[in-house]
Amino acid sequence: MMRPIGDVRLTALRLAAALALGGAATMTAPARLPGQEAISVERPDGSVRTYTTGQLAALSSDTLRVSTGHGAPPATFQVIPLGRLLSHAGVALDSLGGRDLLQLVVAEARDGYAVAFSLGELSPTLGNREVAVAFTRDARAIPPTDGPFRLLVPGEARAARAVRQLVRLRVLRVDPAARAGQRSQRPSPSATKSSSRSHG
Repeated sequence: MMRPIGDVRLTALRLAAALALGGAATMTAPARLPGQEAISVERPDGSVRTYTTGQLAALSSDTLRVSTGHGAPPATFQVIPLGRLLSHAGVALDSLGGRDLLQLVVAEARDGYAVAFSLGELSPTLGNREVAVAFTRDARAIPPTDGPFRLLVPGEARAARAVRQLVRLRVLRVDPAARAGQRSQRPSPSATKSSSRSHG
């Protein structure tokens, strides 16, 4: 049985529209060019600031010459101190006291590996620990296996907190009162396994 010409045209138009929509749905975001990769800093209120390698370079010309461990020779990294980056993102580090000292900075890698620092140990008026976000190595982009961003923590006995492929910094506030309902909970085997991985 022949279908009316109008129905055939309508079907063709619907098919074309479906293909167009399907193609649009499968399109991916354009890849960032070198120097446009970004790291995000999330404050306790949920607000987020992002920084590209170019923006970090504009904020800091500091360098740090260190070995990243495992027998690697020392390299010269261009860095921004972690405390300075947090301050630029609106996280107060000076004159910390009281409940301010219950804040943590969680550094997260692309593969889900994460470590924590207290704001107190990063504060220049308290712990003053040297921690830096590196964004170039020997005047070049940090290779993808380690970068484009990584943490450097000179002076620690192991490089477990020297996070490679760093993508996010989150400032969280610890609530001791919340622990009352969590005392009976035990970490899952997968969480324990994840926490034992090292990026050093």
